Amino acid sequence: MASSSGMSPTSTTKVRSDPFPLHIICSLLLPFVLPKKLTLRYYDRSFLQADAQIYFGPVQSAAQYFHELGFERPLRATTPDFLTSLTNPDERITREGFKDSVPRSPDEFANAWKRSAQARQLLVDIQAFNDRQPPLTAKPTTSSEKNEWKDKLK
Repeated sequence: MASSSGMSPTSTTKVRSDPFPLHIICSLLLPFVLPKKLTLRYYDRSFLQADAQIYFGPVQSAAQYFHELGFERPLRATTPDFLTSLTNPDERITREGFKDSVPRSPDEFANAWKRSAQARQLLVDIQAFNDRQPPLTAKPTTSSEKNEWKDKLK
C-alpha cells in the first residue's frame, strides 16, 4: 500500500473506533514509507525488533525514551525517521557518554525496555484495564445475558 492510499483506511478506522471503549490493532510495515501524519495518528505504538518488544506507548514519548537510552536524534529527522533509524545499526547515532551503555542487539533493546519505568507503568495500566473490564467467560446468547453484560460495561 502506498503511503497516500494508507491514509484513508487508517483514518476511517481511527475515527470510527474513537467513540467506543475498544482498541484497534493495526500493523504498519515499512514505517519509513508512511507519512508523518499517519504514523502519529494512533495513540500508542508497539515497536518490535527481531520479535522482541522494545517500546510500547505514544509515538511522541518514544523519541524521548530512546534519547534517554543514549541515542541522538539526527538534525531535521522526523520522529518516525528517528525511530526507524534505530532498527539499523549503521544509522544509529550514540550520544556522547553513552557509547558503552546503549543497547545494540535486539535482546539488549528488549531487556532495556523490560527494565524501564515506561514498561512498569504499562503493566500497571494493563492491570487497571483488566480490573475494569467484566470477564467474558461465555458468549452471551439470550437477551437478558446480553443486557447484563452491557450493563457491566457502563
